[in-house]
Amino acid sequence: MIVAIIFLVGLAIATAFNIAGNLKQIRPMVVASKPLLVPCIIGFYIDMAAVVNPLIIIALAFGCGGDVFLLWKKTSEKAVLFGLLSFMIGHVFYIIAFAGTTGFAGWQWWFALLVIPYVLVAFLIFTLLKKDFGKMKAPATVYMGVLLAMSVFALSRGFAVTGPGFWLVWLGSLSFIVSDALLAVEQFKLKHEILNHVIVMATYIAAQLLIAAGFAA
Repeated sequence: MIVAIIFLVGLAIATAFNIAGNLKQIRPMVVASKPLLVPCIIGFYIDMAAVVNPLIIIALAFGCGGDVFLLWKKTSEKAVLFGLLSFMIGHVFYIIAFAGTTGFAGWQWWFALLVIPYVLVAFLIFTLLKKDFGKMKAPATVYMGVLLAMSVFALSRGFAVTGPGFWLVWLGSLSFIVSDALLAVEQFKLKHEILNHVIVMATYIAAQLLIAAGFAA
């Protein structure tokens, strides 16, 4: 527990530096703090989990890779592509971890009704941004599908998991959708950051921490 608290304190400090760096547009603060965020969450998860799921650690590690690539999102389209790919691989590992909780056999027919809002969200995001994706249209569309699938599988854990173990993970997946939707709007449509990228980072950090905490619960 003490080790987990130390990592949480480290996360809080790194988050504060990252948010401050974004708000004040001090790039060295952002570059120094962003790669530290997910490692702190990994350390917290390892110490708190009764049984460590390696799939969660791998997913988080790919998220950290995506963080590093996106440090250069303003100057390199390849950085955006590699960041997208890294996060997408992380989501695939999350999906495998989530599916391992229930298995497809545990799904009920009415669960399909709960998927409809996800389809609507995908349609709205695609409609809003399809003219702005440019060369990134195909990878961005695939990524959006994988991201929403990750959240659907997080929701499906409700068939087998109750309490914080379910709610934290599902809320984390929703926070991921909010973060990535805002990031896509910033990157492809507005061509500038909303509130200096603070909302994107806050919801992203919350997403990764909630998922890790849910699996540690």
